[in-house]
Amino acid sequence: MTPIIFISRRTEGFEITMKRMAREVFSPSIAKLKRSVPPAQRRFDEVTKKWFVEKAAQESLNIWLGYMRGVHGANVEWLKPEREHTPKKPQGSALPDAYAALYLLPNAPPEVVRASYKALAQLVHPDKPGGDVAAMQRLNEAYRQLAA
Repeated sequence: MTPIIFISRRTEGFEITMKRMAREVFSPSIAKLKRSVPPAQRRFDEVTKKWFVEKAAQESLNIWLGYMRGVHGANVEWLKPEREHTPKKPQGSALPDAYAALYLLPNAPPEVVRASYKALAQLVHPDKPGGDVAAMQRLNEAYRQLAA
């Protein structure tokens, strides 16, 4: 039985889910994760049963993933970022699509528009695993409209 590790990118880090791991694989894997990633940069969520590793610990996470691939033959799958539902288009707004593309309300101040653009651009940038060129183009166009 080959272990599978699912990793979801989040704005502030990585969410790790481990599946199909026998006890003799799971226990040493968790011990290695705890040794690889400093305590301040990792946490375990008891509700979702998932590990969370901060962005600052990406290098440590990559070392752990290399160990999992090499020693246990684990398959590592990077999941596309989950997206929140798109808000309903406001009635009578001149730029409803631009606001919806950035997940904003029409009365959002310019600094919120910029912050939303930057966060979403990091998630869908084509140079990142799971990136989407079309989504990045929509974000750029929306930001151009709202920043003008």
